[in-house]
Amino acid sequence: MITGIFIGNELCDGRVVNTNQQTIAKVLYDHGFYLDQSLIVGDKLDRLVDTVRETLQKSKIIITTGGLGPTEDDRTTVAIAKACNLDLVRDERVLEGIRAYFEQTHRVMPEENAKQADFPVGATAIRNPRGTAPGFYLDYEGVHIFACPGVPDEMEPMLEEMIIPTLLAKVADLREGYVSKLYNCTGVGESHCAQRLKDCYPLPEGISIGFQAKPNLIQIRVQSMLGKSDTVFDEICKMVDSRLKDICFSHDDFDSLEDVVIKQCQEKGLTIACAESCTGGLLSSRLISIAGASDVCHVNVVTYSDDAKCDWLGVDKAIIEDYGAVSSETVEEMARCLRAKTDVDIAISVSGIAGPSGGTEDKPVGTVYFGVATKAETTTHHRLLLGSREFVQKKASQYALHCLFQVIQLMR
Repeated sequence: MITGIFIGNELCDGRVVNTNQQTIAKVLYDHGFYLDQSLIVGDKLDRLVDTVRETLQKSKIIITTGGLGPTEDDRTTVAIAKACNLDLVRDERVLEGIRAYFEQTHRVMPEENAKQADFPVGATAIRNPRGTAPGFYLDYEGVHIFACPGVPDEMEPMLEEMIIPTLLAKVADLREGYVSKLYNCTGVGESHCAQRLKDCYPLPEGISIGFQAKPNLIQIRVQSMLGKSDTVFDEICKMVDSRLKDICFSHDDFDSLEDVVIKQCQEKGLTIACAESCTGGLLSSRLISIAGASDVCHVNVVTYSDDAKCDWLGVDKAIIEDYGAVSSETVEEMARCLRAKTDVDIAISVSGIAGPSGGTEDKPVGTVYFGVATKAETTTHHRLLLGSREFVQKKASQYALHCLFQVIQLMR
């Protein structure tokens, strides 16, 4: 069993989000290990000692973060030593390294930092190139204990450069043989995705499909416990590929939809222009935040008022008078006029009622229309997005990116 112990009152009371748990779990998983349980514990010494002692009885690997600083409430090293019935010993070489770290910035090391060079007998220090708190590794009666700082930027190099190599060298037999494939899907809900995959069931033994709804996408993960050479896993993935190909924009945990839109436009030499109303530039902001957007995004405008839609884009005033600014007809004209004015490959428009006021019985708050114009055609889309003004704007910008993604797939 692998256990993560995440230490700090700030984690217990919600002041700090425990991102270390996610990072450690993912990096372990990527190397074939599985984080079986995660514990969050405050800074109280007796509780820390009890937690470590209890965990020693059940776990083969323990990874802790936090509590290695110079202050009185940093008690992880003492807790681990007490739990293992070991004395602390000062490492003079580590102490000199901490002093040198301060000297590099023309400071004198406070005496409080000296405790960061104390380790349980038999432990090996783990160098910290980004701070004063070294970690340490201790093999205690066959249990591998890794103590790391709580600061993510300091913990992550230790994870990659010390913990993973040590695990691969000493306990490679604990690797579980997991293999998985991720599908990031856009434009549809969780139940719609499940409906598409219903004929994949019943799943073969050792195969699972998991669904996770995130703010801007649905993540689907196909996982096998049978190893990377498993042909059954490959066959299931082929089935999922075919059913999700039009809505899956990425297989990478860290790709956003705007990342993919910009990248695919660069690969195909496509250009984009945006005319926004209710989203107020949010769509443009998301696109322009991606490196390389200057190759793709040629014109981005916020035409919030009816006059701006008519005067700048060239929308026929009669269309707005007849159908309203929030209508299929208006966004179609906005996109068509924008493309004619800018000569881009794809022009997209957004107009809606973000709220909290402005809705009617026919067009309630959350009504949003989208127009997409290419050389071949102009299409429109409609969504009713229920929530706060900010929620409607965010969801509308996400659906606009989905519309762009869809049309890019059809273009060469």
